[in-house]
Amino acid sequence: MRRRQFLALIPALIVTRAHGQLPSRKPGLYRVGLFLTGPLKTTQQHYVESFKSGMRDLGWIEGGNLAYEHARYPLRDLYPPRDNQEMLDIAHELIGRKPDVIWLPSSVSATVMLKVTGTIPVVGAAVSDVVARGFAASLAHPGKNFTGISNFTWELGAKRFQLLHEMMPKLARVGVLMHPKNPNCIREHQIIEEAAQRVRVTVVPAMMEHEDQAAAAFAQLSKGQAEAVLITHYPLFQSSRKAILKLAHEQRLPAVGHRTYFAHDGAVLAYSTVLDEQMRRSAYLVDKILKGTPAGDIPIEQPTKFELAVNRAKAKEFGLIIPETIRVQASHLID
Repeated sequence: MRRRQFLALIPALIVTRAHGQLPSRKPGLYRVGLFLTGPLKTTQQHYVESFKSGMRDLGWIEGGNLAYEHARYPLRDLYPPRDNQEMLDIAHELIGRKPDVIWLPSSVSATVMLKVTGTIPVVGAAVSDVVARGFAASLAHPGKNFTGISNFTWELGAKRFQLLHEMMPKLARVGVLMHPKNPNCIREHQIIEEAAQRVRVTVVPAMMEHEDQAAAAFAQLSKGQAEAVLITHYPLFQSSRKAILKLAHEQRLPAVGHRTYFAHDGAVLAYSTVLDEQMRRSAYLVDKILKGTPAGDIPIEQPTKFELAVNRAKAKEFGLIIPETIRVQASHLID
């Protein structure tokens, strides 16, 4: 009897072992849907390449054991969709191709995608306020179809103001470029205002909802006599950053951005988490899902590294002296 019982258990043991080692979905080619807030030819192409590099390091080869399903955007331009309905339509179309997991880089893309599916696993590489937004029950135990890497966005607004104020100690009026309806932009404006009040600096808000409103926003800053501008953390400002920084240059406004590439493109400062590292790290979470772990069982991680970029050439152009306190913190010094 013992021998018969043991032999009867063998199939169950094989199934259990296979479930722990191999993907529990269909064998062969796996599909990862990529859902961005704009076409690949925007700044998000770099994010995707960092993620794909992480996937290759884990043994997932495009065209071999993995295929990427890219969200299909209108061909009319290279800008993000102009409204939420357009984003929802794009998300529905991507879901219709039945990917095994959805990867996305931001809070905006996560908000849309999680309205469309509550079953397909979703991994976010840089998503803020995941519990407050209802994406997860907790960081340690998400419990739903979402996991990823949490992000610091609006939380760093006060730090960016502090760095600017160190460089411009006589600053009296600072502009804040923001989207008037985005919760993160509103929060960032609030914490900048709190930090500015402590050192008696007046905040001049400027509103921008679409890429063609940049000139009007800078007209608001000029009217408010802003002496510098902080660019809040929002995807539109990333994709439109060259136009924004050109306007800042024309109005002689030192600008502070929220990603290192802002400093490369003409901002005097940029301070943020290390986004490339987050994109690459998110591949590890996708890998776990493709190997059978439910998204809700994978703890949401938080970034631990930050980088400060300083454009010395642009600072010199504005007649600004970079304090030693900033110089020693800088991860990137751009000439």
